[in-house]
Amino acid sequence: MHSLLAMSSTSRFRTTLIPIPNHDQLLDFNEFLDFCDLLQSDLESNDYDGILQIATFHPTYEFSDKSSSHDVSHYTNRSPFPMIHLLLEHDVSKAVQSFGDTSIIWKQNIQTMQSTGIPKLNSILNTITAKHIN
Repeated sequence: MHSLLAMSSTSRFRTTLIPIPNHDQLLDFNEFLDFCDLLQSDLESNDYDGILQIATFHPTYEFSDKSSSHDVSHYTNRSPFPMIHLLLEHDVSKAVQSFGDTSIIWKQNIQTMQSTGIPKLNSILNTITAKHIN
């Protein structure tokens, strides 16, 4: 974690994206969430809470506040394989301050997913996954 923070705090590396392509257990979304909880606990116990922020992406990502597992909004956090995105919180704060109303970002992301459509989104994810596996 120290080396990731050191890399992220330089001007060259501002975020760290960690794909986890070959871990069968983490393909289960609930197992992945448990892993992310452990990672968050590790950040907090090592005094990185407030320094690093975790964003998560997964092939079967589902927001807990959606009633349907087929809601297109889930695709804003779907990826070909499990991924962790570490961000420096002060950079996130600066971006939020300079952008203004950040609620339009997730709304625009959902609109993009809606206009693309679930069949096309699945096709894109499947193509990327197939290229990675083959």
